[in-house]
Amino acid sequence: MTSSPFTRVITAGVLACAVSGAAVVLAPPVQAHTALASSSPSDKSTLSASPGEVALTFNETMDGAYARIAVTGPDDRSVVSGSATAEGRTVTQRLKAAAPAGRYTVAFRVVSTDGHPVTGSLTYTVTTPPAPSASSGDAAENPDHSATPSAAPSGERGGQKEREGEGGGIGVSTAAAVGAVLLITAASATAYRLRRQRRGHHGA
Repeated sequence: MTSSPFTRVITAGVLACAVSGAAVVLAPPVQAHTALASSSPSDKSTLSASPGEVALTFNETMDGAYARIAVTGPDDRSVVSGSATAEGRTVTQRLKAAAPAGRYTVAFRVVSTDGHPVTGSLTYTVTTPPAPSASSGDAAENPDHSATPSAAPSGERGGQKEREGEGGGIGVSTAAAVGAVLLITAASATAYRLRRQRRGHHGA
């Protein structure tokens, strides 16, 4: 039986749809991939001073509730301060101010608002240790200045001066008293001699 041109067109269209549907069913699903786009400090960078924070920027918007960043120093101690925060595609982690020189490792695990998790790590190196605070440096360089002068020496000197003054007063008073006694004694002796002389004259 010979098919009509119209029948052949319908049959070709059905076959094309079937092939297209099979291709869609058999093709693997396309998955979005969340990745780190940039970081501050950048990976394997060398810094002259410790940064105040670590900022990671991704290619998708991040969910702050699941953002985790760990930063450890050359002594394997954590230098993070508080929790990581997310704003748009950037996740930020604040760091402690006092951090030794050496190599630091940043490990992160974040989740995008679409539910795509991503983990990874990077490193940076700090060459200069933090400067000591002014108060501690002054105390270390000038330990004698930090001590409060004792009031005892001045008090002792004052007491000593008072005692010396009292001693001087006692010495002057004693000398005056002795002098007065000597004058009285001399006057009494003179009067006694005069009385004897008068009696001798009257008796003669």
